[in-house]
Amino acid sequence: MFGCSYPQKITGVCIWEILMYGVKPWRSVRNHNVILKIESGERLERPNNCPQILYDLLLRMWNFEALNRPTMFEVDRYLGFLLDQIDRHVPFRLLRAPFVNVAPVLKVDSATMPTSTLWRTLEQQRIQSEEDDKWLEEEEEKLLPLPALSTVRAQHINSLCKKQLLNEEKNIPSGYEFDRRGDRVHEAVFRVIGAITNLSKEFHSTMTNGHFSECVKIITDHLQNLFSESMQHILILTVSDQQEVKLVETLLESDLRNLLEAMKKILEENISKDDYEALRREVLKTSHRLAFNCKQFSETVDSARIRSGVAKLQLKDAFLAHEV
Repeated sequence: MFGCSYPQKITGVCIWEILMYGVKPWRSVRNHNVILKIESGERLERPNNCPQILYDLLLRMWNFEALNRPTMFEVDRYLGFLLDQIDRHVPFRLLRAPFVNVAPVLKVDSATMPTSTLWRTLEQQRIQSEEDDKWLEEEEEKLLPLPALSTVRAQHINSLCKKQLLNEEKNIPSGYEFDRRGDRVHEAVFRVIGAITNLSKEFHSTMTNGHFSECVKIITDHLQNLFSESMQHILILTVSDQQEVKLVETLLESDLRNLLEAMKKILEENISKDDYEALRREVLKTSHRLAFNCKQFSETVDSARIRSGVAKLQLKDAFLAHEV
């Protein structure tokens, strides 16, 4: 999404996006130009739900002078210090910054404070997404045969989607697992991921615009279906769990908007070849982030189901035993 020369500024923008529920910093500005606007002195306004002390940190992270910006270690410590206070129900207006010699922040139980933990998880997710985009760019720059490169990209997406972002094992009773039979949300999530994997496998520089558009349409159609399934399922969750699911769902909605916006530009008649190729690469990157966010969404739904008491569980290997 961005380069890696300004980690503090990039992280600051990512935190701002999280606080804005996935809203882009400047709608008319492409992602790679966001840091240029920060460099030119423009500043993003404080989100409505952002504590002033956190916004002060963002302003420091966007400081023009490198010596005046906090190190990434300091940023991590600062955020952890704030989140621990939020975990203890300290009002936003009373939050305070860490002292210079503050001790390392201890990890908290995600089951006890889901909202603040979700903030931390989403922040880590955004940073990981940045690193994954960089990985894709590096792979594309290597002069690998196109079929091999497509396979590598698809394998990476599959590997990424297998990463466990939230530790559900602590919430599931020992010896049990989720019963996925008839789980329409779970099925919808993996239809989206499957369509993204297919695009990654099929993509090559000479891929026709029609074929490319068809693959992207399959992704967006499956994503719309996921939203529909989520809307029906979310009603059985508690109000607080509904809010958590909706928070992560905003990431998917942002990815969908970015996909549709890029595809609209790709289909313009007067688009230059360079812009055309750049936009197709942007679609690939966005779909890659979408796969990651879908996995996060699925795990958030599972957590919400457990807390709301509506999770369908089964004994491990029960299905195989039944088949035998």
